[in-house]
Amino acid sequence: MNELLATLSRLAKDPSQNPAALATAVSIVVLAVIVVVLVMIGFALPQHSSRRSVSARVAQRLRIPRWLSATLVGLLSVSMALAAVALWYQGTSTNEYCTRTCHAMAVPTETWMLSAHADVSCVRCHEGRPWESFPRGVTLRLNSLYSELTGAPARGGKVPPENCMSCHANVIEKPLEARNGETFLHGEVLTLDPSCVRCHGPQGHEPPKP
Repeated sequence: MNELLATLSRLAKDPSQNPAALATAVSIVVLAVIVVVLVMIGFALPQHSSRRSVSARVAQRLRIPRWLSATLVGLLSVSMALAAVALWYQGTSTNEYCTRTCHAMAVPTETWMLSAHADVSCVRCHEGRPWESFPRGVTLRLNSLYSELTGAPARGGKVPPENCMSCHANVIEKPLEARNGETFLHGEVLTLDPSCVRCHGPQGHEPPKP
């Protein structure tokens, strides 16, 4: 919930940074407005029995053109679909879903809980900031669902370097001392090889020590 509120705050400050979240938010608002309007119209209609549908009586009373009625129905359908996708996305963004839903996640869950990144969410590492990484998140989750249902190997589980850097940006230009005593900058190393795991290994899912 805190992550969602933070995302909404960032979206309100600069909507252009996240078109996917903006479109979802607008769709939910439009859906809510349409539902409220339809309810108000329903209460305003005379209460008498009729074989005609409610939509037909509403259209006749308000003299709504057929094309406009079809447009409103289309907008309502699209808004409901987007709202359903948003709810599904939010519901599958939790650690509980990632660690308890799929049988294939049993071992990764154990290694994650013992790692130094146990306080970092699954979505934050593998996808990025929730909602801001919406397209990548939907793709990975659909692939995971397909793998769970068919037994096919899962793809896309690697953590992109940019996700690491979004949390560890403070070390890019900070001088550090290597094990051999030499001073180096992460920024210079990443210019040559942008892979974090090549040096640091599988952070978040380190294999258990024998």
